[in-house]
Amino acid sequence: MPKGPNICEADVSEKPLFIRQQPACSISAGTYSQLVRNQQARMLLSVDRGIGQIIADLEASGQLGNTLIIFSSPTTVR
Repeated sequence: MPKGPNICEADVSEKPLFIRQQPACSISAGTYSQLVRNQQARMLLSVDRGIGQIIADLEASGQLGNTLIIFSSPTTVR
């Protein structure tokens, strides 16, 4: 996962004060990539748990057999 131009910007003079007061960013490309992958994995696990709960609730209420579940996502990935 490449770092975008907005990651670790050198010039933050036009940013809000709380950003300007933070220490300079020095995250490496490898570390950034690993952080993004970890966040993606946590997000996917959360979605998986949520869908599991929905299916369990539908099954418990007897509605699962009459339910159509559709998954959708964007067609373009950057």
